[in-house]
Amino acid sequence: MDQAQTLRKIMNALEGRLFSEPTQIPVISIVFAREDVANLRTQKALTKLLGTKGIKTLSVSSEANHDSIKRESSMLWSVNPKTLKDAPLDQWDLSDRGVRVVLIDGKTSVDEERLCLYDRDHETVVVLTGQETDRVAAYQIIKSLQKRVGVKKVSVLVMGTLEPRDGVRVFTQLHELCCRFLDIELVYLGCILKSAENDEKNHDRRFHPKFLLDYKTRSALLADLEVVARRLGLIPAQ
Repeated sequence: MDQAQTLRKIMNALEGRLFSEPTQIPVISIVFAREDVANLRTQKALTKLLGTKGIKTLSVSSEANHDSIKRESSMLWSVNPKTLKDAPLDQWDLSDRGVRVVLIDGKTSVDEERLCLYDRDHETVVVLTGQETDRVAAYQIIKSLQKRVGVKKVSVLVMGTLEPRDGVRVFTQLHELCCRFLDIELVYLGCILKSAENDEKNHDRRFHPKFLLDYKTRSALLADLEVVARRLGLIPAQ
């Protein structure tokens, strides 16, 4: 690493950024409109799905309680965002580990401590249910990301709908609200049906205490998430 790169990493660390420069590797920040136990399950399911497709992933999450980038499996690395604030990553840090996707867990809301989890160069995914309170919370999240981080485009995923058209309806309502007050592009990723969520909860109760460990058995949730992953460009289109 030359002197200029070293200086850039130091400056980005001082600014609280997780990456010292834009990277060609997709970086996706995921934020939920509400706190729910299903949030962590969904993120883990997406990570596992990518692993089954041979896509090595770096998970950036406060759930990681170690002070360095840790190899969790052949397909997964993990790191706490506080670690990256002290030593921002660059393209080579990711490439050397074979990482092809970075998933950042933004939890819920956008506050001072979590601003570093977003960047105008990242793909940002906002996840909400069909409840009106979720729509208001999602709007506030999107407004904060635009005003404070400079995000110009947000992808939207709807969870817990009874049928696909319900997801479109929820997205349309959020889109109309944002278009009325914000200058931002919203993209609809799709929905995860309630039947898919229930399918995985039943798997939890009846078969295994950990979520979705048997990927040999096709599930409704995996099918819905694979559509989302393809629309994000993480998995090649068939």
